[in-house]
Amino acid sequence: MTGILMCSDRGDHYELRFDFVSVRVNPTRIANIQRDRVDFDWLGLAIYRPKPNRPDEIEWQFDEAKMIAGTLERDGGKAIYFGNLGFDVPKAGTEGATRFTFYMTWKGHLETFEVL
Repeated sequence: MTGILMCSDRGDHYELRFDFVSVRVNPTRIANIQRDRVDFDWLGLAIYRPKPNRPDEIEWQFDEAKMIAGTLERDGGKAIYFGNLGFDVPKAGTEGATRFTFYMTWKGHLETFEVL
């Protein structure tokens, strides 16, 4: 997955917006995919941190997913693109967040990715 993410401070919230996300099947992972087609359905953002005094547990602070629709053939080698997907993350309630995870789902399978 490759994309461009823009982050803007909007006063009481942050706007995180993907101009585009390009997705293709990694040829080294084809053997791990048990389906002929990968049908993507959601792109999401989860923000969390370890619970105070319980670092082995998670405190969820934000989780939102946007519906997407796109299909890749398991061994096709082509990319698909999604664009103009954004999240409005309230500042209140997300202070102290230590983990930001973006994810895509494809009919029940969840794939996380990082933004650098």
